[in-house]
Amino acid sequence: METMARAVGNPRYDPHGAPIPTSAGEVERPEVVLMTELSVGAAGELRMVGDHDPKRLRFLASLGLKPGTRFKVLARQPFHGPLTLWVEGANQREQVVGFELANSLACTTVEE
Repeated sequence: METMARAVGNPRYDPHGAPIPTSAGEVERPEVVLMTELSVGAAGELRMVGDHDPKRLRFLASLGLKPGTRFKVLARQPFHGPLTLWVEGANQREQVVGFELANSLACTTVEE
């Protein structure tokens, strides 16, 4: 396992943002919040997405949302309505994300 870890650069997280245990079995527990918990105007970074649904992963990728992507919450509709984000990256743009999907995305807050 250690040889394999060294071969790929000893990553701390898998491609979907889940922490990878150390050789001693320790697991880092980053402080994350769900995207739906961020207030309008808050900046965040997507940290973890569930990897159990390949269609959802492809959809998130089509929106430009993958672990490490930074964004800002521009608006949110009431009553569990969608969030409007400004997604940073190569294809910076405004993006609407439904509440159910946003409620499954773990993020950290970041300073602008």
